[in-house]
Amino acid sequence: MRYEDIDRHSSKARIYALRTLNAMEAKKQALECELATITYDSVSRSVNSLSGFFKAYSVLLVLLMVVIVASFV
Repeated sequence: MRYEDIDRHSSKARIYALRTLNAMEAKKQALECELATITYDSVSRSVNSLSGFFKAYSVLLVLLMVVIVASFV
C-alpha cells in the first residue's frame, strides 16, 4: 500500500469519526434538553402542589386564629 493510500484511508476514518462524534454530541444535547424539560415540569408541579398546600394551611391557620379570638370575646 502506498503512502497516499494510507493517508486517504486515514483521513476518511477521521472524517467518519468526527461525523459520528458530532452526531453523538447532537443526541447528547437533545437528551439533556429533554431532561431539563422533564425536570422543570416536575419541579413546577411540585411547587404548584406545595403552594396549594400552603394556601390551605394558611386558611386553616386563619380559621384557628378566628376561633381563638372568638373564645376570648
